[in-house]
Amino acid sequence: MSAPPPGVPPLADVAHDLMAVKMYSLATFVMVYYDIIITFGDEVERVWRRKFTWFSVLWFLNQYVPPLGFVVIILAFHNSAWSANARICDAVVFFPAVLGAVTGTVIDVIFIVRLYATFSAHKAVLVFMIPLLTAKEALAILSVTSGQRLHLPPGLVGCILIAGPQGNLRFTGVWIAQLCFDATVFALTVYRALALSRVARGGVRSLIDIIVRDGVVYFAVIFVADLVNVLTFLLAPVRPFLSRIDMPHADVCTRAQPALQAANASFTIAIAPLMVSRLILNMRGADAAQKTRVRASGGSGARTYGTGSNASAPRGVLGYVHPMYETPATSTNARWKSHGSKRRWKLSAPYTHPLWGPA
Repeated sequence: MSAPPPGVPPLADVAHDLMAVKMYSLATFVMVYYDIIITFGDEVERVWRRKFTWFSVLWFLNQYVPPLGFVVIILAFHNSAWSANARICDAVVFFPAVLGAVTGTVIDVIFIVRLYATFSAHKAVLVFMIPLLTAKEALAILSVTSGQRLHLPPGLVGCILIAGPQGNLRFTGVWIAQLCFDATVFALTVYRALALSRVARGGVRSLIDIIVRDGVVYFAVIFVADLVNVLTFLLAPVRPFLSRIDMPHADVCTRAQPALQAANASFTIAIAPLMVSRLILNMRGADAAQKTRVRASGGSGARTYGTGSNASAPRGVLGYVHPMYETPATSTNARWKSHGSKRRWKLSAPYTHPLWGPA
């Protein structure tokens, strides 16, 4: 075979980059299944042994749709029959984008429900967040549809989605939109948590600290993953365009190391639901530990919010059962009663969740 023309990566380099992407995706696949295995006990205890609600459905979609979808992604990367059939490859190449859109929407709905309940079921949260989610999804669809299949030299296998003729900037819109949405959710979560922390004490304060801590970790990890995707596509050096399709290497791509552009995409699809699952399990574990301490001390479960000017309950604390991670079966309405210089949170009738209905 003749040497590649100037500006085109040698076949060995293309094969090396393709193998790196495949191994990275395979490692991500193993990471997802390993995390499911090591957290399965906590999942059964903190999710499936509680009352079945719509949140249980969201949990299932977040926890198990990505691992099942990854089976298709791995097959698309390694199945020579799919790669040899242009029609199949052109169709399956968009599957990772569809999987990312589905899991991303589930995660976004979970966080919208969280914000809605945390802000005392204030409809302004829905009025603001639902159009934002719709705009994010529209931009993601517009961005992904501009992609195309990576055309590989004969002998190399893989159905991989890369930026199309419209350019890398449009293609990266899916991650830019997700960054904007996550930043908005993070800012609102921290704002509300800080407002509650000024009046919360004891167990409530520890739960709020967990909300902030896990929120910071989640946002940091997702921000870095999405940013790496954006930079990988935008900063890839441009190679001279090759118009002669009969050249042995002309069908690779017009950019250097094109396979590496998609290297981090699989990781981004996997890490977001994994982080959300851990975040939910952490919150439910902290809530269960708090209840155990209350029962062990012989307490009634009352939550203290301070004295003096800080004695009033923060609106929307919901008793304080965390608005997203606890099930409606244990959520409660509440009322304040005065006990000397302190006011304590008294639990009364079951709380009717604005989305899930009565407990």
